[in-house]
Parts: sequence; structure tokens; C-alpha cells
Amino acid sequence: MATEVKLPEVGEGIESGTVVGVLVKVGDAIKKDQPVIELETDKAVVEVPSTADGVVRSIAVEENQEARVGQVILTLDAADAAASASAPAAAPKEEKAPAAPSASAPAPKPPAPASPARPVAAAPRGDGGGLVP
Repeated sequence: MATEVKLPEVGEGIESGTVVGVLVKVGDAIKKDQPVIELETDKAVVEVPSTADGVVRSIAVEENQEARVGQVILTLDAADAAASASAPAAAPKEEKAPAAPSASAPAPKPPAPASPARPVAAAPRGDGGGLVP
């Protein structure tokens, strides 16, 4: 089923504007509230959002064209219908979760870091010849 996206009111007293950018192309899957065109009014440039989810079937405006409030700017096919029509029926892939570690065998602990060697205190030798390590 096709859905028409029309140019909404973009500001008080603004009835039209110039399309300065088309942000989607035919075949794009879009979501509701996703910007689809940029419209320049006498006050500002605004992004105009889509009013529905779907796949772009046709675009009714182009850059540098004047668009009026209520004018159809693009037509969408329902997202689920377009997805099923464009994608062949394929069996869903099963993703296997990684095996959980066994509850009876705890995970091995990483080896403890080696402790630094302690310096050996020197003691005086009994023959007066210095220190013994």
C-alpha cells in the first residue's frame, strides 16, 4: 500500500518554500520523522521529516523547485511489504550462543605475578674483612 508524504506546515504564515536538498532517493528505507528534504523559506532552511515508515517509491519534488504546504513530496511503500517483496524468502540464520562455562569446573585463574626479589641484608664477617652477603 502506498503512503503519500505531504509537505507539512513548517511555520506560522509560511505557505511554501524552495526545495534546497532532497535527502533520500528511490529505494531508500526510511523511518517516521527522518528528514527527507531541506526547504528554504523566507525565514530559515528547515529539514522536513517523513510522516511514515516505508521505502521510497517516488520523489515528487526536486532541488530549486517551489513546494507548497499540503503538496505531495514523496510516495512510500509500506516498509514490511516492500522488504518482503524485494527480499527472497530465506531461512533465518541461527546464531549459536557461545557455550557457557561448566558450573562444576571453575575457570582457571591467571598466574600470579612473580614477586620481586628481596634484597639480602649484609652481616659483618667475623674476621674483620667486611660484610657477608
